[in-house]
Amino acid sequence: AAVTAAQAAAQPAAQTAQPPARANVPSPQKDAWMQSLTNAGRWGNDDQLGALNLVTADVRKRAIALARTGTVVSLQRGVVRTEKSAAIKADNLPDGQPFFDLRFRAFPDDSFYAGFSSDIQEFAMHGALLTHLDALCHDSYGGKRYNNVDFRATSDPVRGCTKLGVEQLREGIVTRGIVIDVPRLRGVASVPATTRVTAADLAAWEKMAGLRIGPGDALFLYSGRQEGGAETGVRFDLSVVPFFKQRDIVLVGTDGANADHQLTLAGLGVYLIDNVELSRVAAEAGRQRRWEFLLVVSPYAVQGAPGSLVNPLAIF
Repeated sequence: AAVTAAQAAAQPAAQTAQPPARANVPSPQKDAWMQSLTNAGRWGNDDQLGALNLVTADVRKRAIALARTGTVVSLQRGVVRTEKSAAIKADNLPDGQPFFDLRFRAFPDDSFYAGFSSDIQEFAMHGALLTHLDALCHDSYGGKRYNNVDFRATSDPVRGCTKLGVEQLREGIVTRGIVIDVPRLRGVASVPATTRVTAADLAAWEKMAGLRIGPGDALFLYSGRQEGGAETGVRFDLSVVPFFKQRDIVLVGTDGANADHQLTLAGLGVYLIDNVELSRVAAEAGRQRRWEFLLVVSPYAVQGAPGSLVNPLAIF
């Protein structure tokens, strides 16, 4: 049997983290935004890329120009370690928890492959543990995925998502990343776990950082969580989603609970990266006094998959 690999040892609290509520504003408002902010049909009725249509060749070239010092910072949360968690040890089943399983494969001394190391890997990435990208088919609203794609008609128990799967991102994401340092913005060492970042906060950060968030950008919300630390609870307020639409961002990542999945994925066609590590990129941005960088994300193109493990790279 496969040896169950649990979470990175530096993240003991993640395994028991509770999923965030779907909304923190009245549902009628969310219903209205799903109608008024939708990008359905914007790039054609057959579009499966969503907001990534905004990442043009010119956007990529401007982003590449941000790689001035050659400094590379990984946004992957920790190193995945092959150790069983207490929750999985109980009955050797994942129980809905994110996990990473590894079976190491060696070969007999008289085999042609003697001396090689090989493996079989299996993982459940969605949840508060592994750094991963959510494809547009990962969530739905009112029975519809992005671009009014019917949820049930495009969900196959064998083939997975028959539309809007992660295979659409085979060329990856190369664009400008911006880190929003909430403690620096507030002028404090840390912020309360109940903090909700609003559009007014984003405007204030633009002024402080000397930049303007615009089409094709990827936003990363740094809560002050230190590498290996427990979740802080800091997140984007749901009311910031109209700002996402107005500025035409393409991707959102946080080091805690991410932005509302339904409004972003199903409504705007905006991608999400969950469970990113931002303390090191925030520190590097502070050292260089610039909070923008070249972002490179290279998901594995698996037909029908609703996401992919990723190791996003920030290049200054």
